Amino acid sequence: AEALDLEKTVLETVEEVAEDWRIDDIKGLLGRCNFKSDMLDRKVSFLSGGEK
Repeated sequence: AEALDLEKTVLETVEEVAEDWRIDDIKGLLGRCNFKSDMLDRKVSFLSGGEK
């Protein structure tokens, strides 16, 4: 969690490391990890320790 940029959103954070992925695939992966669509635009700083 220390390496995460707390000012980026959840989606931006994953997009950064999954550069070759389509956005729909990233959203699907996050959904399977129990990140609901309304959480994708949430800044990482607002996530709980377990979510990070």
